[in-house]
Amino acid sequence: MRVETQPNGSTAEFAPLTIQRILADDTARDDPHGVFAQTRDISPIYQTEPGIWVVTGHAAAMALSREKRLSRWESARTELFADDSEDAELRSLFARDPELKAAIDAVNHMLILRDEPDHTRLRNLVRHAFLPAAIEEWRARVEAVAADVLDKVEGKREFDFLKEVAFPLPEIVICEMTGVPHSDLARWSVWSKACVGASRTPKPRGAQLRRAQEGYRSFYVYFKDLIAHRRGTRGNDLISLLLRAEEEGDKLSEDEIIATMTMLIQAGHETTANLIGNGMLILLDNREIYARLVKNPGEVPQAVDEFLRVDGPTIFGPPRVAMEDITCEGITIPKGHRIIFIRAAINRDPTVFPDPDTVDIDRTNLHLFNAFGSDIHTCLGRHLALLESRIMFREIVRRLPNLELVERPRYTPMHSRGLQSLKVRRRDAN
Repeated sequence: MRVETQPNGSTAEFAPLTIQRILADDTARDDPHGVFAQTRDISPIYQTEPGIWVVTGHAAAMALSREKRLSRWESARTELFADDSEDAELRSLFARDPELKAAIDAVNHMLILRDEPDHTRLRNLVRHAFLPAAIEEWRARVEAVAADVLDKVEGKREFDFLKEVAFPLPEIVICEMTGVPHSDLARWSVWSKACVGASRTPKPRGAQLRRAQEGYRSFYVYFKDLIAHRRGTRGNDLISLLLRAEEEGDKLSEDEIIATMTMLIQAGHETTANLIGNGMLILLDNREIYARLVKNPGEVPQAVDEFLRVDGPTIFGPPRVAMEDITCEGITIPKGHRIIFIRAAINRDPTVFPDPDTVDIDRTNLHLFNAFGSDIHTCLGRHLALLESRIMFREIVRRLPNLELVERPRYTPMHSRGLQSLKVRRRDAN
């Protein structure tokens, strides 16, 4: 604890914001917005620890997100354990385990990790499958899956909303889109948790490093086998689409296909599930909004936008590294330092969103530093996530209009913003 001078000249006790604090401190993790606001009041660009800066102000975020002197890859290569040139432990490990080295090399082709021109080349090979027109073709299937999911809980008095409603819809849809068997969910969900748990942790070590490495190795072996099978049995899924691009000379390597599929499976369900889970908790805590949507389901899309602003599914944006000294709003970030956008703070900046902690589905100025990103790394699947969440909430307010909390939920100890569970019951059940 230390005393910081506030912009108005007063002083206040301030517990320094660090990434580890948000990940490990139960109080800060469950309700981080107070410390985010206090940090933003001190400075919209704040050095939390040596070499790491967080961006909490909206104007600063918008300016820096367009800054071409920030590199995603220079940060990612240490996050994902790829930089073995100066690390004796990694050099030795990769020398003993060539398959692990091959797996990590493949993962580093994820487009979310790359700078230009690699990023655009990779994105262009897959983006048309996620454009609004292409996603709209999935509407009927998403509606059918949402109906099936709610059929399974509609007669229950009490259930875990997160496990039984929020996750199944995006899991089933992303599996069908990519061509990954849904029956393998139990396997790859474990790998995904291990991998995501280590990301955003510069130079992870010990058990965390080993779990993540084994997770990426498992994805690598799994997708190599699935791709080999799909070469002989094509369909309309994304793997088949990427294989056709490979064969038509678009310079898409097998490693790039593996990396793309790993990224989509990891990100293609959890973010949407957390959006649905967090949004449901907002409704349970704001019964007047819940009741309003029951009467006016046409307002669900604008409500989902507000859910994204108030408690979106990601806290941190992908970190960047300054390739030279960068000055923004009078603050100089030295070359080589890492910058992390705190989306949860940026979207509650009171200079852009009046009364930012209040849920207001009538807001008209939702110029978000998007929960899905706002630069070249804007989430590829954002249109799918919005379609799924809007359809699910439309069906929830129609079929489950009287849910209430059984117990107060806790948030997961990860960089994503998601609940551990969300136990609910029907008020009208016997």
